[in-house]
Amino acid sequence: EDKAPPPPPPPPPPKDDDAADAAAAEEDDAAEEEEDLDAEEEKREEEPRRDGEEEDEVPLGDDNAKEEVSRRRAFAFEVYEDMKASNVAVKEAAVTMLVRVCCLDDDPDAAAEIVATLAGTREKTKLRTVSPLLRCYCRLGRVREAIELRDRCADGFVTFGETEHVALIAAVAKKKKDDPEMRALVPELMDLMAADVSVVLSPASWTGLADA
Repeated sequence: EDKAPPPPPPPPPPKDDDAADAAAAEEDDAAEEEEDLDAEEEKREEEPRRDGEEEDEVPLGDDNAKEEVSRRRAFAFEVYEDMKASNVAVKEAAVTMLVRVCCLDDDPDAAAEIVATLAGTREKTKLRTVSPLLRCYCRLGRVREAIELRDRCADGFVTFGETEHVALIAAVAKKKKDDPEMRALVPELMDLMAADVSVVLSPASWTGLADA
């Protein structure tokens, strides 16, 4: 006599843990952010910026633009805090977005704190993460901090591109008249750029090196 087949295993319990669902959603959002940034970076490499064009800048004196920056920054940090509260690992893409909005708001100190959160994690710091911070330092005349960031990037095997080298050299050149240390640093920075930059993508941006 044939025996009846064993009953099927019970279905898994339904997922009713809101925290787990929220964490999964945050992970999906972080993955989408990283994909968007990767696509943006590839597009930027394929289509170099027009001469004189600077990314991640807001026209000074434009109140609407400043309000938009503040809105984007508030939203980005709200998402960031939600991710931490849900014990979701903050990915490099999310850190990069936070750094960009802080630098748009001319707040390199907050941006530097965000970059520092990658230390000790499995996330790799990329050029796109530190580039806005470096250019913000240079734009605000905080040259020594820009140089320190350059040194940390070199130690972490992050290679600067044309935009970063030009911004740093131009900022140092502005200080060299009053600072012998900066004057001596210009040739070294020029040599580093020559080693890293083999193709000039934005010739007009080099006008900032006239004082170098």
